[in-house]
Amino acid sequence: IWKLPKGIIKLLANAGDWLHLPLNNERLKKLTGNYLVSNQKIKETIGVDRLPVAVKTGLADAIASFKR
Repeated sequence: IWKLPKGIIKLLANAGDWLHLPLNNERLKKLTGNYLVSNQKIKETIGVDRLPVAVKTGLADAIASFKR
């Protein structure tokens, strides 16, 4: 919505570090950094090597895991 220069945003983040404000350098990194997603945990949990899994197989595995 607002267009602010990069320097002003960095200045606000630095002030946030000192004043313990919601916008600080750590949050700025999270907001502007790359977001990497992995499906490794999902594959390990349902016990498959490759995705996608057929719908019937995926549902059956999910239901079986809840029964355990």
